[in-house]
Amino acid sequence: MRCNPSRWLWGLLPVAIWSWVTVLGEHGRIESDLKLRANDALRGTGLTWASPEFSGRDGVLTGRALEEVDPVKAADVASKVWGVRIIDNRVGLLEKVDVYLWSATADGGKVALAGYVPNDDVRKTVLSAVKSNFPKLTLADDMKLARGAPSRTVWVEGIDYGLKQLKSLKRGRVELSGTSLSLAGEAVDYAAYTSIKKSLQKLPSGITLVSDKVTPPRADPFVWSAKLSGGQVALTGFVPSEKLRADLFAQVKKSFPKHAIVDRMDIADGAPEGWASPVVAGLMGLAMLREGSLEISGRNVVFSGTATEEAEAIAARAAYSKDVPRVYRLSDDIKFQKASAPVVSPFLTMLDVRPSAVEITGSMPSVEARTALLSAVQTRFPGRAIHDRTHIAAGAADGWQNCLTAGVAAVGRLGGGQIRLADRKLEVVGQTPDDALATALANEVRSAAGRGCDSDVRIAVLTAPEPNLSWRAVRSAEGQVVLSGEVPDAATRAALAQSAARLFPGARITDTMTVANARSRVWGQVAELGLKSLARLRRGEAVLNRQELSVRGEAADAAVVGAIREQLNRDIAKAYTGRETIEVRSDAMIWAEAEARKKAEADRLAAETEAKRKAEATAKRNAEAQRCQGLLKSAAAEGSILFQRASADLDRRSTPTLDRLARIVNSCPGFQVSIDGHTDAEGTDERNDRLSNRRAQSVVDYLVQAGVDAARLAAKGYGSRQPIAPNDTAENRAKNRRIEFTVKTE
Repeated sequence: MRCNPSRWLWGLLPVAIWSWVTVLGEHGRIESDLKLRANDALRGTGLTWASPEFSGRDGVLTGRALEEVDPVKAADVASKVWGVRIIDNRVGLLEKVDVYLWSATADGGKVALAGYVPNDDVRKTVLSAVKSNFPKLTLADDMKLARGAPSRTVWVEGIDYGLKQLKSLKRGRVELSGTSLSLAGEAVDYAAYTSIKKSLQKLPSGITLVSDKVTPPRADPFVWSAKLSGGQVALTGFVPSEKLRADLFAQVKKSFPKHAIVDRMDIADGAPEGWASPVVAGLMGLAMLREGSLEISGRNVVFSGTATEEAEAIAARAAYSKDVPRVYRLSDDIKFQKASAPVVSPFLTMLDVRPSAVEITGSMPSVEARTALLSAVQTRFPGRAIHDRTHIAAGAADGWQNCLTAGVAAVGRLGGGQIRLADRKLEVVGQTPDDALATALANEVRSAAGRGCDSDVRIAVLTAPEPNLSWRAVRSAEGQVVLSGEVPDAATRAALAQSAARLFPGARITDTMTVANARSRVWGQVAELGLKSLARLRRGEAVLNRQELSVRGEAADAAVVGAIREQLNRDIAKAYTGRETIEVRSDAMIWAEAEARKKAEADRLAAETEAKRKAEATAKRNAEAQRCQGLLKSAAAEGSILFQRASADLDRRSTPTLDRLARIVNSCPGFQVSIDGHTDAEGTDERNDRLSNRRAQSVVDYLVQAGVDAARLAAKGYGSRQPIAPNDTAENRAKNRRIEFTVKTE
């Protein structure tokens, strides 16, 4: 049969086309697989910014690196992926900025972020912090990646700190220039303003405050007033700054030395220009009146009151308007009332109520007031002689009548005692065997006297001595309450156990109290007070030892400490004393301590991991060095390295051994190899040193010509100083003439 070549050609054409299509499809699969595995390798080493593309098995790497060493690192990772032939590294670096700025601006329901971040992980951390602090605001992220950031930990802590301050502003801006912090804006309220100012005194470690332009909240209208009445001066409204507030308080204290001063002023922005002028002038005028008020709203000033004489009214009117800028609108209503009796200071009225008589001394403000007081005394103390040795005078406080009536009522319930009213200071002294009555009278006098005077009620309780017992209640942070020590009786023990269950719901109560069979009317009340104080604490103890109640422990904030202190002072029974030693530890402090412990543990684990990694790497390197050392030693021992007699010229018979040694050295990359030359003891030391060094160098030169990197080799001649056999026979001298190879791990 004859072969027709043309028919064969038509048959090969479809086979060629099908083969070409198959090759193209296989190329696509290979390129996709290489790209996928290269991406996985890059992500696994944190190089997520790098992007590989492949044409066949040849890759091109692009992207913007975060650090100068990252391009080489990324190319090395990609090139080690199985199947990759070559990598064309076209990676660039992120822009490096000299001034690393970052800012956050909160205004109009939006938080705008600008400036630089070092990488996407830090960007995510910043965005998470913003969303946590501003969950209801719209977020605009205009942050850019750039190199040149300061210490990551310090920088991120500075951002977190700045965002927490920004949260307390109606509108504002926080900026970091490197580690220099700037903060500006209007506080949402006075408490927030005070909190920010206090916080700025304790910045995170490494952060420096360079600009503080935080202003207090704006008040509109900007109002302020001072009211002189009943022996006190009440200051209310807004002041522009803490310094001006302190200056005004000092001026009022100096101008009204015998008056009580009530400060209800807050810091706010929005004061009209020259605001201090009408305030200072008005206070000077107010000091000339018996009673009166100064009210300022924006630029409107109203001055009113009562003077003793017309001249004082005229002087006060002149003083309040002196040097006040014309932009303020002034109005006044000042009256005067001539005194009909001599003015005394202090205005003192005293009553001494004894079983048989009542003696009244001091001053009365009027005949009508005298008549009313004597009538009240006769009603309260019928049958007792009344000796009135008072005189009429001016200068009594507005609440004089109510204060004395309240004192008379209290002493009437006691059956006797002393009353002393000096201006606005009321003192009531007496005694009773009823502790409840003594407590009730203090409240009744305070309520009846009202704001006309400050009452000091000292009622001695005539009771038997309290028992000397030792009792303790301990509250742990784990939710356990332990009651231990002595109690007067079984009823008190049961009552305290019930109170503990009520005051500490859900806690595990342990009762180891013992009954001491003692008598007391108030011991149980004092122990109950200790439990109430302990219930306000995170953890701590209440100890009732003899007649002293001590509360110690840890509170969430200063307000709890103040409440416990006030409760101990107010509710402690007579014959007992109370004191507290409480540490304030807020949720933020506890969280910070927990975070610090977590960070320390993480750092410790990281350090251990790194040390283990280094140790393993060192052990692996040492093992590899020992392996290479063994191969070199074995190759040198099995072969021979020979030189021409008394010469450094290599003998041709050394070539196989040296070639094998070159291959071994190249198979052990990353190690330095020392080639050490040794001679026998024939000849002078100087000659042997030179010869051994030249022979070692000849071996180095050969290995370099055989393809070994010269930077990895070092020649050293030791002459005859390190023999391995005595130089007494030709055989031993031949042993000493040798070349040794040492693999260096450092």
